[in-house]
This record gives sequence, structure tokens and C-alpha cells, in this order.
Amino acid sequence: MNKLQTTTYLLLIFLTFSCGSEVSEIETDGDDVNTTVIIPEKPASTELVANIDYLRLRNSPGTSGETLAMFQKGEVLYDLGEVSDFTTAVELRGVKYNEPWLKVKTREGQEGWIYAGGVYFNTDEASETMEKLHRKRLASFYGKDIAEDIFDYKASYRKARTEEQFAALIRKGERVTEEVNSMNEKKLPMPREMFSGEEQPDLRWLEEAFPGYILGSAAEGTILYLRRDWKQFAEKADKTRGKAHDDFVDLALMVHGADSIEYDYPAYFMQTWDYGGHSLLGEGKHLAILTAANEMLAKHPGYLEAEIEQIKADLVHDMTASPQGYWYEKERILSEFDKILKAELGILTKNDLTALKEMRKKLEEPEKNEIPVGLRAG
Repeated sequence: MNKLQTTTYLLLIFLTFSCGSEVSEIETDGDDVNTTVIIPEKPASTELVANIDYLRLRNSPGTSGETLAMFQKGEVLYDLGEVSDFTTAVELRGVKYNEPWLKVKTREGQEGWIYAGGVYFNTDEASETMEKLHRKRLASFYGKDIAEDIFDYKASYRKARTEEQFAALIRKGERVTEEVNSMNEKKLPMPREMFSGEEQPDLRWLEEAFPGYILGSAAEGTILYLRRDWKQFAEKADKTRGKAHDDFVDLALMVHGADSIEYDYPAYFMQTWDYGGHSLLGEGKHLAILTAANEMLAKHPGYLEAEIEQIKADLVHDMTASPQGYWYEKERILSEFDKILKAELGILTKNDLTALKEMRKKLEEPEKNEIPVGLRAG
């Protein structure tokens, strides 16, 4: 092999291992060399997915553009990076949008314009078009100030690398979702029938703008709410330095149960209808969560302390002021009460212990004190 062939061979090897995986093959022949070079293709455009049926592809932006094709919900298009300099007010599935138009192409290569409110971005990576669209959409829905708060939260989520930044992220998310959910009650009230058929609106773009949360419903399915998903925060914690935030996420997962979503009622409460249910005291969850919260405060003093104290306060309230009664029988309830009282948990204040002891005494005679117990038996 001569010097030129050797240099070419080494260069081809370098290109092969440094460029990527999508391939186009080129063969180079020397006296004793036959090498296949892997050359990366141009990265694919960002995928857009239709979130309504009969989404129109037009030859120009705006409703006056000629219809070239129509797509069904779930069909994939590709963003070409162009956004109209105007918006159009349209109502889709009962939700009012004021969106620009996006230039796209189909799998077959046909190009045209689609209404931005009719698609979502099928990617975890933020593109320039996606950022522009989200800013316009969020400002239209919630006003400029709340939209900026949402983008500030999203930036904090991406940048969080330490347990201190993680704690700040938790608190920022709580504050911003309160603003958003308050606006949702006014902006996104949904007739109940919309959640049971084809007309249900697809608003996953709000989840795209709000990492760590999912969109759920409240008030018997008539209001859309953002709810924290602790599984997503657990994944974020795994990529963040420190230990305190890992322990806090583990505690939150205990409170909110196996599906990890922060619903209106915690894992230690049996919801039996939309607005209530019964305490699961006696199952062991109250003791387990109180013990974990106590250990958390001892190991990481001051870390998200207000949030941990609130978890404790909610538990004590559930144990001592449960007007709708208890799921389990008296004996199981008293057994867990006794274990908690004997555990000498520093997280429980003098007032907490007094309230627990008073309720325990009342539960010795639940019928006399008009406290429903054993409700699982019907």
C-alpha cells in the first residue's frame, strides 16, 4: 500500500467513526483496499403530528389558500422552518386559537402551509419554529407575563444541574402552575362530553411547554389542569448532582403512589367519588411516609423544608380530621396510631401529638363518637 493509499484509508476510517449512522456507500479501490465509507445524511426535519382530523395543507398561508391535501389525526408532516408573519383566529374542538401558519412537507415531498393550532411537535429537542410557536400560543392563551413565566420555568428545568437548582425548580413550577391552572379555569372549560368522544381537544403542546407536568382534568372532567409528574422529576433528579433531591423525590413518590401523578388525593386516601373518599389509615402508608419525612429532615436539614412540613401536616389532618371516615376497621387503625405514637418522630410537634392522641382515644369507641370506620365492608 503506497503513502497516498494509506492516507486515504486512514481518512476514511476517521470519517466512518466520527460522522454518524445514516449511510450512503462509496467504495474506493486501491491495489489492496476496498473500503466502504459511511456518510451521514442531512438531519431530518422536525416532525409535526396532526392533532385534529381534516387538517388542510394549503398552497399559501391563511384560510384563502387553496387546499392541496387533507390529513387525519396522527399523520406526520415535516417542519420546513417558515412561519407566517400573521395569525388567524380559529376555534378547534372547542378551544380558541390565534396561531400562525407553518410551512411543511409531507412524506412524499409535497410542500404547503398548515395551521399551527392543528399540530404538535413530535420531539424532545426545541427547534426555532417550536420556540416561536410556543411563545405566540402561550402569550395568546395566558398573556405575555404568564407566558414569560412558563418559558423561564422551562429554561430552569433544562439548566438545573444541582440539588439547589432542583429545589428552586420545584418551587418555581408550583408557583407558575398555580397561575396557569387559574387561567385554565377561565380559558379552557370543557363540556364533559368533549372528554368522551372524537371531539376531545389535543392540548399536549401545553405539556411540551411545561416539562415535569402532564395535562389532566378536574371538576368532573370539565377543567384542564397541569399536574406534576414525579416520574419525570425522578428522571431529572438522576441527572442532577447531589443526594437531597433524590430523597425528596422518593418521598413524593410515596405520597402520590405508583403512577407518580400529583392528583387531588394522595396515595394514603381512597377516593370513592369526584370530591371525596376515605382515609386509608391502618394500611401502613401514614407511618411509612412520616418516617421517611422525618429521616429527610434529619439528613438534609432545611432542604425543601416547607414542602416536607406540608406533607406532614396533610398526613396529620387526614388522621385526625377525616369527616368522611376510615376505610379500615378500628383495630387496624388503632394499631397504626400506636406505631406512629411510639416511633418518637421529631417531625411531629407537641400539637400534632396531642391531636393524634385525642383522635386515637375517640377511635376506641367510634360509634359513640360518630366516626365511620370499616367502610371497605360497605
